[in-house]
Amino acid sequence: MSRKKSARSLISKLKRKKYLHYSKREKHEIIRLVEQSDLGVIRTLKQLKVNKTTFYKWYNNYLENGYDGLARKKSTGRYSWNI
Repeated sequence: MSRKKSARSLISKLKRKKYLHYSKREKHEIIRLVEQSDLGVIRTLKQLKVNKTTFYKWYNNYLENGYDGLARKKSTGRYSWNI
């Protein structure tokens, strides 16, 4: 029972507004939550308000590159609106 309560409290802490960026630590915590959840991937992601495609990009980067794979990628700046 306490595991479910702690998962719910983590879920409420990790809920974010749209278009905010997650830190490496937050992404790692979300991955851990999804892996340990009894609800299943989709239901857990819905509660966290994390897009499924976004999660799987993080997850694949994490599997390939470890914790450092969760870092935000820097923009190349190659696109300009006034070309």
